Amino acid sequence: MNEKIEKALNDLSPVISSSQLALIRNIIKKYRAVEQAEETFHDICSLLNVNPKDVKGSCRKPYLFNARVFITVVLRNLFGLSFSKIGCMINRDHATCIYYLKAFDTRKGRNGYKKFNEDYEKIKEKYDV
Repeated sequence: MNEKIEKALNDLSPVISSSQLALIRNIIKKYRAVEQAEETFHDICSLLNVNPKDVKGSCRKPYLFNARVFITVVLRNLFGLSFSKIGCMINRDHATCIYYLKAFDTRKGRNGYKKFNEDYEKIKEKYDV
C-alpha cells in the first residue's frame, strides 16, 4: 500500500475501530486490483494489436473474439474478478464471459485454431495462464 495512504490510516487508528480500519484497507485493495486489471486489459490489447474500443464494441471478428477470450481468462486468473466485473470492462454480460472461458478450454492447443494458439503463446509468455 502507498506510504501516504498507510500513514493516513495509521493516523485514523485512534479514532476508528480496527474492524473499520480493516474494511477500509480491503476497499483500497479491491480498488487497486480493478485499477491493475484495467491496465492489464490495455496491455493485452496492445500485445495483440487490437484497439480497446473495438474489444468493447459489437464486432464479432475472430481476432476480437480471441482478444476478449484472453482478457477474460487473464483477468479471472490473475485478479479473481467476477464475471460481471470482467463483463463490464469488455461491454459484455457475465454469461458471455463464462462462455469465453469454455471457448478458451476448447480452443487451447487444438488444430484448426492457429491464430488463437499463436496469440495464446504471447499471452502465456507474459501472464503464465
